[in-house]
Amino acid sequence: MDNISQERVRLSVAEARALAMQALGVLAGSGDDVEKSYGYLVIAIKPDLLGPLVDYRRELSETIARIKATPRQPGVAEIRIPSGRAFLERARNLREGIVIDRRIYDALLALPDGQ
Repeated sequence: MDNISQERVRLSVAEARALAMQALGVLAGSGDDVEKSYGYLVIAIKPDLLGPLVDYRRELSETIARIKATPRQPGVAEIRIPSGRAFLERARNLREGIVIDRRIYDALLALPDGQ
């Protein structure tokens, strides 16, 4: 057994999270080579296999609301959640449309259906 499994290690919450992220990176292949400091790991979860989807969505919405309700530091307009801006932009683009170059528009129209 290696040293880490033989002795009890005490970590702060931040250290434990950092170690967990590093462990996922190693799992993704970043630990194979000293020169390589990256890896790719994709995890897909189907929440409704673990419980009712309505409960998952409600609890996630409540968690995001609690995060966004955190008191802000001076000069901070809002607390942003990853992908939040992208979701807002997508909704706006679906509602208002997007502007594209005329040549691109014409080229798209010239494509055969289904291409």
